[in-house]
Parts: sequence; C-alpha cells; structure tokens
Amino acid sequence: MFRNIFLLIIFFVVSCDKLSCNHKFGDEIIRASTCTQAGYVYRICLLCGDIKKVKDLPFSSHTSDTYKSNEIQHYKTCNVCNLDFDFTGHIFNNHNVCTVCGYEQRISSGNDSTGTVNVVSKVPSYSLDIVDGDVGKNFVLHKLNIHAGEVCVIWYINGVVVQEDKQCNDNVSFNYQFKKGYVYELMVVYYNEYGSGCLIEKVQI
Repeated sequence: MFRNIFLLIIFFVVSCDKLSCNHKFGDEIIRASTCTQAGYVYRICLLCGDIKKVKDLPFSSHTSDTYKSNEIQHYKTCNVCNLDFDFTGHIFNNHNVCTVCGYEQRISSGNDSTGTVNVVSKVPSYSLDIVDGDVGKNFVLHKLNIHAGEVCVIWYINGVVVQEDKQCNDNVSFNYQFKKGYVYELMVVYYNEYGSGCLIEKVQI
C-alpha cells in the first residue's frame, strides 16, 4: 500500500513539473518509418524530458536489393518484413533472357527449319502510374507484355476490393477519392490463365 502511495506521489510531482515547466525543446529527432510502421519527428524538453511530436511521417516503401524469379515472373522480397512484392511477368530479349532479372527462358521443341521455336511469354506484365485527378487520385496500369491477351485486374485499398476489371486487353485505369490525413496501401492484382502479378504502393494524402 505504502509503495503504491509513494509511486502516486512521484507521478504527481513529475506531472506537475512538466505542466509548470517553461519548456525548452531541443533539436528535432526523427524516428524513421519502415514499411510496417509509420515514423514521426519529435523534440524533447531539455528541462523536464517532456516529448513533443512535431509531425507524422509516411510509411516507407518495401525495399529489396535483388530480384527472385520463376518460370513465369520475377519479384522481390522485402528486406524488412519479408513480404514478396512487385510481381511482374518476364520481358524477354532476342536471346530469351529477361531484361529485368536475367532469367533465361527455356526453348521448346518445334518443327521449323531450325528444329526449335522460342516460347512466347503470355504472362501479364504492367507498370503503375499515380497522378492527381480532378477528383481523387488516378491510377493507370500500362500493359508491358502485348502477348498477354485478356487480363483480369482487381484493385484493393487497405486489403478491401474496390474495383474489378475483367477481360482487359490494354491499359487499365482506376480512380479513387481518399480522405485527407491518412496513409493508404494500394494493391493491384492482375492475372490470366498463364500467370499473375501484383503491384503495391503506399499512398499518403
């Protein structure tokens, strides 16, 4: 009982000191953001130790140094949270090597004059642009692999499906009006019968 009373007295004294302190805050200190936790900027009073938050910082993007790949696509694994992201279909050159990740495409047997034919990748591949619209934000998927044919595209905001586009043959656009003062995660998944891909972006309004 006496211990609880003693702790309560200490808390009361410290609280009073902070309330009556003529604060003298030091330089700004940055707590850096990661892809899983938003950071912030703060200052500490040099007299009483009180902390004053200056501003919040947006989530940082996923980070990775290298690509991983399989037969249909390449992707990255975040160095911080281990999430696989940036799934994109291979883009092959005339030597059957992906120009992005270096994956070498196998060659199948055929009946042409050389005895072999190149396999044409039909896995969908897109790049994403984000621009300000008259209302909200405009997101535009630019189709990179012209051989992919019809593709289904699903748009997610913070894990919730907000739009689904089926049988897309060209670029795909999407508009969304966000509330100000928040950080959102946009994820777009695209697929056809040959493979799939996924793009993730942090959007701060």
